[in-house]
Amino acid sequence: MTPKDRVQKLQKLKSGDKFAYKNVGYGLTSYEIGDDALKIKSGKLFTKTFDSTGMEWTGQTWKFDGGLGLVTTIVLMEDIPEGALKD
Repeated sequence: MTPKDRVQKLQKLKSGDKFAYKNVGYGLTSYEIGDDALKIKSGKLFTKTFDSTGMEWTGQTWKFDGGLGLVTTIVLMEDIPEGALKD
């Protein structure tokens, strides 16, 4: 998959699509399964996890930065390093 294909797939996430949350902060990185996309509205992705604030589109991925040192982005399942996915 080309980088452009990845961006297009992320930009058009819809309910039922599999993806992962990538959490980065405090010197750590973790990945969690995400399959809870609800809708894209007013340029924001709303999921069950981010149902009130939504996630902003950066031009490359969806991102949430609550300002407390932890940033969450969306990645495709195939982009998760082997063994990094949290159960």
